[in-house]
Amino acid sequence: MSREELLELGERVLKLAESKGIRDLAVLIRSSKSWMVRFANNQATIIKHWDEVRVSVRIGYKKRIVIGTVTSADVNEIDRALDKFLAIAKVSKENPLYTPLPEGPFKYEPVERSYDKRVLELVNKVDDVIKTAIDEALTSGAKRCAGQLSFGERTKVLVTTGGVKASEIATSITLTVRGFSDGDASGTGVSCSRTLDDFNPEEAGTRAGRIAKEASKVDNLEAGKYDLILDPLVVSNLFGYVLGATSALGVYMKFSYFTDLLGKEVSTSALTIADSPREPRVLGSTSFDDEGIPTRNTVVIERGVLKSLLHNSMTARLFNVKSTGNAGWISPSPRVLKVSPGNYKEEELFEEVKRGIYVSNNWYTRYQNYREGTFSSVCRDGVFYVESGELKFAVRGLRISDNFLSLLKNVKALSNKLYHVYWWESALPSITPYVLVSNVNITKALF
Repeated sequence: MSREELLELGERVLKLAESKGIRDLAVLIRSSKSWMVRFANNQATIIKHWDEVRVSVRIGYKKRIVIGTVTSADVNEIDRALDKFLAIAKVSKENPLYTPLPEGPFKYEPVERSYDKRVLELVNKVDDVIKTAIDEALTSGAKRCAGQLSFGERTKVLVTTGGVKASEIATSITLTVRGFSDGDASGTGVSCSRTLDDFNPEEAGTRAGRIAKEASKVDNLEAGKYDLILDPLVVSNLFGYVLGATSALGVYMKFSYFTDLLGKEVSTSALTIADSPREPRVLGSTSFDDEGIPTRNTVVIERGVLKSLLHNSMTARLFNVKSTGNAGWISPSPRVLKVSPGNYKEEELFEEVKRGIYVSNNWYTRYQNYREGTFSSVCRDGVFYVESGELKFAVRGLRISDNFLSLLKNVKALSNKLYHVYWWESALPSITPYVLVSNVNITKALF
């Protein structure tokens, strides 16, 4: 469906809802045309294509809120779903935090370089893209490769009873390459962008092959406290959790480790973190949030100080501030993580480490205690013992077992180059450097 057809559908749903007595409603429609190609053992194995339309509604009815989704553009099906959602609202309890949708209309500035029609033409070049990435990985030291290439376009439309009528269209392309060498030695490389100009399958393949090759020389290392160099993939994952913890609802409910810390020092002066939905070319960028508020870049941690939380209309009212454009119909949420660069070249950052570990990737980050920020994360792919700036050998079976507030307090230095990261272990699109953190607790898996 075209953008115009989706806007027309949103207005029809709005009128249907109003005819049922619903006076506070948001209709969010997402239409996507996407392709996914998986490859293993150096060749493509699965190719899939989707054309999807999802119609989500947020119903406000007598201080009650019901949210539902219909995976169809059929008006009759949506009509029946509205009846069900309204019936649920009528028997639900009042929400003590209920806040009506904001009154528009608003002006929106499109995010620069969010659409590139050439991305859709990749459907005829899939084999070439995958071959390029695999060849680079094999040349760099991998013996076999697996991974996934995804690309397509997405249209988003929002219509509300508050007078909002907004729409945007964006393209995306993501590639994950995992290279394998001897035994369990592996490495991961990613490339992602809104546009074809910034997509680099060669770089993703080279990184995956190089790390896999270096990870084949293995030795033992004891558990304990170490200085860690976190790769941009790891920074994206861990600091994505940090940015998520600045959601104002979690703080209000005392569910976040940032509770009572607004305006206080939570990290070193080396660290500045922002939610940056206005960043050009970056996945996750958008010009409006789920309530229709125009988005803006929000610095949450500035030179170590917690400067702001992320807000929607409800939490903005609770904290007596303006929305930051991060709705979430229930809870505010980040769109794009940006960690500001530091002053170190990457090789200089490694030279700072006298005895530490370089973690190139991590999986399965899990909280043990949300309120305190205690977490663990499994180190995967190439993990290397570093001595006086030199990678000595690879280590396996390690886990980061620490606390996010402690991690933030021990940020020592950052590289001066940023990397665009997005893949299945970093669900929040990110722009991140390498980060050096001191005195991090490392445990070992029990076999």
